[in-house]
Amino acid sequence: MIDLLKFYRVRDWIKNLGLCFIGFVAAQAVSPNHSVHSLIALASVVFYLGLGYAVAFSVNNFYDFQFQKEENYAKYLVGHMGKAYCLGLTAVPFLLMSVVYLKSGYPPFHLIFLATIVYILYSIPPFRLKRHFILSIPINAFYIGSISIVAGYLTVTDRLSQDALALAAIFTFYPAFAEIVHQMADVRSDKKAGIKSMPAVFGIAKTVRIAANAQLMLATAITTMVIAGFIHPVYLGAALFSLLRFLKISGTSESEDSKTLTNQLFGTYEGAYFLFATAVRALIR
Repeated sequence: MIDLLKFYRVRDWIKNLGLCFIGFVAAQAVSPNHSVHSLIALASVVFYLGLGYAVAFSVNNFYDFQFQKEENYAKYLVGHMGKAYCLGLTAVPFLLMSVVYLKSGYPPFHLIFLATIVYILYSIPPFRLKRHFILSIPINAFYIGSISIVAGYLTVTDRLSQDALALAAIFTFYPAFAEIVHQMADVRSDKKAGIKSMPAVFGIAKTVRIAANAQLMLATAITTMVIAGFIHPVYLGAALFSLLRFLKISGTSESEDSKTLTNQLFGTYEGAYFLFATAVRALIR
Protein backbone atom coordinates (compact mmCIF):
# COMPACT_ATOMS: atom_id res chain seq x y z
CA MET A 1 0.00 0.00 0.00
CA ILE A 2 1.28 3.45 -0.94
CA ASP A 3 1.76 5.81 1.98
CA LEU A 4 1.19 9.24 0.46
CA LEU A 5 2.08 10.97 3.73
CA LYS A 6 5.56 9.45 3.46
CA PHE A 7 5.87 10.08 -0.26
CA TYR A 8 4.95 13.76 0.02
CA ARG A 9 6.90 13.99 3.32
CA VAL A 10 3.96 15.68 5.02
CA ARG A 11 5.38 15.14 8.51
CA ASP A 12 8.52 17.02 7.47
CA TRP A 13 6.79 20.20 6.35
CA ILE A 14 3.34 20.44 7.89
CA LYS A 15 4.64 22.44 10.86
CA ASN A 16 6.07 25.01 8.42
CA LEU A 17 2.51 25.94 7.42
CA GLY A 18 2.26 27.56 10.84
CA LEU A 19 4.40 30.41 9.49
CA CYS A 20 1.43 31.40 7.30
CA PHE A 21 -0.64 31.83 10.47
CA ILE A 22 2.11 33.91 12.05
CA GLY A 23 2.19 36.16 8.98
CA PHE A 24 -1.61 36.44 9.04
CA VAL A 25 -1.76 37.35 12.75
CA ALA A 26 1.16 39.79 12.40
CA ALA A 27 -0.70 41.59 9.62
CA GLN A 28 -3.80 41.79 11.83
CA ALA A 29 -1.71 43.65 14.41
CA VAL A 30 -0.78 46.30 11.82
CA SER A 31 -3.79 46.41 9.45
CA PRO A 32 -6.78 44.72 11.14
CA ASN A 33 -9.06 42.85 8.76
CA HIS A 34 -11.50 40.57 10.56
CA SER A 35 -13.62 39.72 7.54
CA VAL A 36 -14.57 36.17 6.64
CA HIS A 37 -12.87 36.78 3.30
CA SER A 38 -9.46 37.10 4.96
CA LEU A 39 -9.96 33.77 6.76
CA ILE A 40 -10.95 32.08 3.50
CA ALA A 41 -7.90 33.63 1.85
CA LEU A 42 -5.67 32.28 4.63
CA ALA A 43 -7.13 28.76 4.30
CA SER A 44 -6.62 28.80 0.53
CA VAL A 45 -3.02 30.00 0.85
CA VAL A 46 -2.21 27.35 3.48
CA PHE A 47 -3.66 24.66 1.18
CA TYR A 48 -1.80 26.00 -1.85
CA LEU A 49 1.49 26.17 0.05
CA GLY A 50 0.88 22.59 1.19
CA LEU A 51 0.60 21.56 -2.47
CA GLY A 52 3.88 23.36 -3.14
CA TYR A 53 5.64 21.56 -0.32
CA ALA A 54 4.23 18.21 -1.51
CA VAL A 55 5.71 18.83 -4.95
CA ALA A 56 9.04 20.21 -3.75
CA PHE A 57 9.77 17.59 -1.11
CA SER A 58 8.68 14.58 -3.19
CA VAL A 59 10.72 15.74 -6.20
CA ASN A 60 13.72 16.28 -3.93
CA ASN A 61 13.34 12.78 -2.46
CA PHE A 62 13.09 11.19 -5.92
CA TYR A 63 16.24 12.81 -7.27
CA ASP A 64 18.17 12.35 -4.02
CA PHE A 65 17.51 8.64 -4.44
CA GLN A 66 18.46 8.74 -8.11
CA PHE A 67 21.73 10.62 -7.67
CA GLN A 68 22.78 9.92 -4.09
CA LYS A 69 21.10 6.55 -3.46
CA GLU A 70 19.49 8.12 -0.41
CA GLU A 71 17.41 5.72 1.68
CA ASN A 72 13.95 7.29 1.43
CA TYR A 73 10.39 6.40 0.47
CA ALA A 74 11.02 7.20 -3.19
CA LYS A 75 13.39 4.23 -3.28
CA TYR A 76 10.62 1.94 -2.06
CA LEU A 77 8.11 3.36 -4.53
CA VAL A 78 10.43 3.15 -7.53
CA GLY A 79 11.28 -0.44 -6.61
CA HIS A 80 7.63 -1.49 -6.38
CA MET A 81 5.86 0.76 -8.90
CA GLY A 82 8.54 2.15 -11.22
CA LYS A 83 9.98 5.61 -11.94
CA ALA A 84 7.08 6.74 -14.14
CA TYR A 85 4.54 6.06 -11.38
CA CYS A 86 6.67 7.90 -8.83
CA LEU A 87 7.07 10.97 -11.06
CA GLY A 88 3.36 10.86 -11.84
CA LEU A 89 2.59 11.25 -8.16
CA THR A 90 4.83 14.32 -7.98
CA ALA A 91 3.03 15.74 -11.03
CA VAL A 92 -0.49 15.57 -9.52
CA PRO A 93 -0.12 18.43 -6.97
CA PHE A 94 1.99 20.38 -9.45
CA LEU A 95 -0.78 20.24 -12.08
CA LEU A 96 -3.28 21.48 -9.48
CA MET A 97 -0.94 24.33 -8.61
CA SER A 98 -0.45 25.20 -12.27
CA VAL A 99 -4.19 25.39 -12.96
CA VAL A 100 -4.74 27.71 -10.00
CA TYR A 101 -1.72 29.80 -10.99
CA LEU A 102 -2.99 30.28 -14.55
CA LYS A 103 -6.60 30.98 -13.50
CA SER A 104 -5.91 33.23 -10.52
CA GLY A 105 -4.31 36.63 -10.24
CA TYR A 106 -3.91 36.32 -6.47
CA PRO A 107 -0.37 37.48 -5.51
CA PRO A 108 0.27 34.88 -2.76
CA PHE A 109 -0.47 32.06 -5.24
CA HIS A 110 1.94 33.54 -7.78
CA LEU A 111 4.63 33.97 -5.12
CA ILE A 112 4.28 30.36 -3.90
CA PHE A 113 4.15 28.93 -7.43
CA LEU A 114 7.30 30.71 -8.59
CA ALA A 115 9.13 29.76 -5.38
CA THR A 116 8.12 26.13 -5.93
CA ILE A 117 9.54 26.25 -9.47
CA VAL A 118 12.86 27.43 -8.03
CA TYR A 119 12.81 24.61 -5.50
CA ILE A 120 12.17 22.08 -8.26
CA LEU A 121 15.26 23.43 -10.04
CA TYR A 122 17.05 22.94 -6.73
CA SER A 123 16.43 19.20 -7.08
CA ILE A 124 16.27 18.20 -10.75
CA PRO A 125 19.03 17.76 -13.35
CA PRO A 126 20.65 19.42 -15.16
CA PHE A 127 20.17 22.35 -12.77
CA ARG A 128 20.42 20.56 -9.40
CA LEU A 129 21.00 23.87 -7.60
CA LYS A 130 21.54 22.03 -4.33
CA ARG A 131 25.03 21.06 -5.52
CA HIS A 132 26.56 24.17 -3.94
CA PHE A 133 25.78 25.76 -0.60
CA ILE A 134 25.85 29.28 -2.09
CA LEU A 135 22.49 28.45 -3.71
CA SER A 136 21.16 25.60 -1.58
CA ILE A 137 21.11 27.52 1.72
CA PRO A 138 19.25 30.65 0.51
CA ILE A 139 16.77 28.61 -1.59
CA ASN A 140 15.81 26.54 1.47
CA ALA A 141 15.73 29.60 3.70
CA PHE A 142 13.42 31.64 1.47
CA TYR A 143 11.14 28.78 0.46
CA ILE A 144 10.61 27.35 3.93
CA GLY A 145 10.78 30.63 5.84
CA SER A 146 10.06 34.04 4.39
CA ILE A 147 7.74 32.90 1.57
CA SER A 148 5.34 31.40 4.11
CA ILE A 149 5.39 34.52 6.29
CA VAL A 150 4.85 36.89 3.36
CA ALA A 151 2.09 34.74 1.82
CA GLY A 152 0.20 34.71 5.12
CA TYR A 153 0.69 38.45 5.54
CA LEU A 154 -0.68 39.17 2.08
CA THR A 155 -4.00 37.51 2.91
CA VAL A 156 -4.76 40.51 5.13
CA THR A 157 -3.16 43.43 3.30
CA ASP A 158 -1.46 43.96 -0.04
CA ARG A 159 1.26 46.15 1.49
CA LEU A 160 4.28 44.77 3.32
CA SER A 161 5.16 46.89 6.33
CA GLN A 162 8.56 47.23 7.98
CA ASP A 163 7.21 44.86 10.59
CA ALA A 164 6.44 42.23 7.94
CA LEU A 165 9.91 42.50 6.45
CA ALA A 166 11.51 42.11 9.90
CA LEU A 167 9.43 39.00 10.60
CA ALA A 168 10.22 37.54 7.17
CA ALA A 169 13.94 38.17 7.70
CA ILE A 170 13.92 36.44 11.10
CA PHE A 171 12.21 33.40 9.64
CA THR A 172 14.69 33.35 6.77
CA PHE A 173 17.69 33.17 9.09
CA TYR A 174 16.26 30.27 11.09
CA PRO A 175 15.78 27.83 8.16
CA ALA A 176 19.17 28.92 6.78
CA PHE A 177 20.72 27.90 10.09
CA ALA A 178 18.70 24.65 10.10
CA GLU A 179 19.89 23.87 6.56
CA ILE A 180 23.53 24.34 7.61
CA VAL A 181 23.02 21.94 10.51
CA HIS A 182 21.32 19.47 8.15
CA GLN A 183 24.32 19.71 5.82
CA MET A 184 26.63 19.02 8.74
CA ALA A 185 24.70 15.82 9.47
CA ASP A 186 24.93 14.73 5.81
CA VAL A 187 28.50 15.79 5.14
CA ARG A 188 29.81 12.30 4.37
CA SER A 189 27.08 11.39 1.87
CA ASP A 190 27.27 14.86 0.29
CA LYS A 191 31.01 14.48 -0.29
CA LYS A 192 30.47 11.10 -1.97
CA ALA A 193 27.82 12.64 -4.24
CA GLY A 194 30.02 15.60 -5.13
CA ILE A 195 27.75 18.12 -3.41
CA LYS A 196 29.62 21.18 -2.21
CA SER A 197 27.77 21.79 1.01
CA MET A 198 29.22 24.27 3.48
CA PRO A 199 30.78 21.58 5.74
CA ALA A 200 32.03 19.66 2.69
CA VAL A 201 33.87 22.80 1.55
CA PHE A 202 35.00 24.28 4.87
CA GLY A 203 34.91 21.31 7.24
CA ILE A 204 32.74 20.81 10.32
CA ALA A 205 34.78 22.99 12.69
CA LYS A 206 34.76 26.09 10.47
CA THR A 207 31.08 25.59 9.59
CA VAL A 208 30.25 25.49 13.29
CA ARG A 209 32.08 28.79 13.81
CA ILE A 210 30.29 30.40 10.86
CA ALA A 211 26.85 29.22 12.02
CA ALA A 212 27.48 30.16 15.65
CA ASN A 213 28.81 33.64 14.80
CA ALA A 214 25.88 34.25 12.46
CA GLN A 215 23.44 33.53 15.31
CA LEU A 216 25.36 35.82 17.65
CA MET A 217 25.39 38.61 15.05
CA LEU A 218 21.65 38.14 14.43
CA ALA A 219 20.88 38.39 18.15
CA THR A 220 22.98 41.56 18.37
CA ALA A 221 21.35 43.11 15.29
CA ILE A 222 17.82 42.40 16.54
CA THR A 223 18.56 43.81 19.99
CA THR A 224 20.12 46.94 18.47
CA MET A 225 17.12 47.52 16.18
CA VAL A 226 14.69 47.11 19.09
CA ILE A 227 16.65 49.60 21.23
CA ALA A 228 16.79 52.04 18.30
CA GLY A 229 13.02 51.75 17.85
CA PHE A 230 13.14 50.30 14.34
CA ILE A 231 11.22 47.15 15.29
CA HIS A 232 8.79 46.15 18.04
CA PRO A 233 10.15 44.82 21.38
CA VAL A 234 8.39 41.50 20.68
CA TYR A 235 11.33 40.68 18.39
CA LEU A 236 13.63 40.39 21.40
CA GLY A 237 12.26 36.86 21.58
CA ALA A 238 14.04 36.09 18.31
CA ALA A 239 17.27 37.43 19.80
CA LEU A 240 16.86 35.06 22.75
CA PHE A 241 16.29 32.04 20.50
CA SER A 242 19.31 33.03 18.42
CA LEU A 243 21.43 33.07 21.56
CA LEU A 244 20.11 29.64 22.53
CA ARG A 245 21.06 28.29 19.10
CA PHE A 246 24.48 29.92 19.42
CA LEU A 247 25.06 28.10 22.70
CA LYS A 248 23.69 24.82 21.32
CA ILE A 249 25.83 24.69 18.19
CA SER A 250 29.03 26.00 19.77
CA GLY A 251 29.71 22.60 21.32
CA THR A 252 29.22 20.68 18.07
CA SER A 253 32.30 19.24 16.40
CA GLU A 254 31.29 15.97 14.71
CA SER A 255 28.56 15.22 12.16
CA GLU A 256 27.10 12.60 14.53
CA ASP A 257 26.46 15.39 17.05
CA SER A 258 24.74 17.49 14.41
CA LYS A 259 22.29 14.68 13.60
CA THR A 260 20.98 15.01 17.14
CA LEU A 261 21.19 18.79 16.92
CA THR A 262 18.75 18.93 13.97
CA ASN A 263 15.91 18.16 16.39
CA GLN A 264 17.06 20.65 19.04
CA LEU A 265 17.03 24.01 17.23
CA PHE A 266 14.06 25.53 19.11
CA GLY A 267 12.22 26.25 15.84
CA THR A 268 8.84 24.99 17.08
CA TYR A 269 9.20 26.96 20.31
CA GLU A 270 10.13 30.12 18.43
CA GLY A 271 7.16 29.69 16.10
CA ALA A 272 4.81 29.20 19.06
CA TYR A 273 6.26 32.27 20.76
CA PHE A 274 5.72 34.48 17.73
CA LEU A 275 2.20 33.16 17.13
CA PHE A 276 1.28 33.97 20.74
CA ALA A 277 3.12 37.31 20.85
CA THR A 278 1.70 38.58 17.55
CA ALA A 279 -1.79 37.47 18.60
CA VAL A 280 -1.47 39.49 21.81
CA ARG A 281 -0.29 42.49 19.78
CA ALA A 282 -3.32 42.17 17.51
CA LEU A 283 -5.72 41.94 20.45
CA ILE A 284 -4.39 44.92 22.43
CA ARG A 285 -3.86 47.17 19.42
